[in-house]
Amino acid sequence: MNKHLILVFIGMFLISLSFVSAESIGTFKQGTTINITNYCQDGGCTGIDLISIKYPNGTTEIVNQAMTMNGQEGFYEWSNTNDLGTYYYKTTGSNGITNEDSFDVTPNGKEFTTQNSISYLGYILILLFTFLLTLYGAINTKWEHLKNEQNEVLSINNLRYVKVFLFTMSYLLMMFLFGLSYKFFREADMQGFTDFFYYTYTVLQSLMYPIIIATVIIFFIIFITNKKLLNNLKLGV
Repeated sequence: MNKHLILVFIGMFLISLSFVSAESIGTFKQGTTINITNYCQDGGCTGIDLISIKYPNGTTEIVNQAMTMNGQEGFYEWSNTNDLGTYYYKTTGSNGITNEDSFDVTPNGKEFTTQNSISYLGYILILLFTFLLTLYGAINTKWEHLKNEQNEVLSINNLRYVKVFLFTMSYLLMMFLFGLSYKFFREADMQGFTDFFYYTYTVLQSLMYPIIIATVIIFFIIFITNKKLLNNLKLGV
């Protein structure tokens, strides 16, 4: 008997939760002004007040402002949408009925779905595989010229260009990998990972142009060095 009573109470609790849970009015783009809406529950309702808004970080702002009515529907323009996540807002009609609704804010105004996450993970895995393959090629590409036992150069190794190019491409791929990972965790609203990938991506991006300039300089040095060695080989030096 006691077990049955417990099950009944649990069932009533879950049902009550389904009634008081906030209904989402949609997903919106970060930093834009949106229309918060609600409806009067019956014919005796003539107006609606926006009571408060709870931000994704847990803080609550008290509003207590009348919504603009269009028939039975109330509207209120809200522009403070800089935080990513779910916002909860409370409204009270003139008939005394209080409701809690919600809306979501994402970087692009689109809901982050399982399909989005699979797409991101697919691109991330492709980038990661390409990065590792390029880095492997860069490490294993021969740098030294072909020499004899007396350490004399026998032939010029032009694969030096390829080695430097592959290392530069590895750096760029790593930068794009961190950038895409940052975008993924940002849209998934995973703040800890977002900060890590954002700062790492920012540092890598700031070094991109010096890396490219250094690559061009190294190419030029390789060209001059190889040309001098080639002339020496032709002269038999």
